[in-house]
Amino acid sequence: VRLRELEDVISPDLLSLLPQDKDWPCDFVLEDITSKWASEAGRSGKQFVRVNADYPSQRRQRRLSYSATGLLGGSTPTELLNKGVRQTLLETPSTHGRLWAVLERFVEYNAQLRSNVE
Repeated sequence: VRLRELEDVISPDLLSLLPQDKDWPCDFVLEDITSKWASEAGRSGKQFVRVNADYPSQRRQRRLSYSATGLLGGSTPTELLNKGVRQTLLETPSTHGRLWAVLERFVEYNAQLRSNVE
């Protein structure tokens, strides 16, 4: 996946939660996108702010659990994702449950996408 294609898909809300104090692998493109957006903010008219390193992890996890569901809704060329799944996940009462369900969906969709490629 090209960096430009990811920039069009990934939510700024989701990337704003990416921790800044981690040693990410050099090919971790999400950090590249986040750093680019943070450095361009203000100059390009875009608003993008990363959460502070002191931001409580429980709040970061809760925001992540809601933001990540945005990747599951909407139309895709493969028609694997749908808004009904997203609504169900948003209604999940616990952060842990929501994150677990999102992870399960990503694993399932990834397997389906890989089987379509092979």
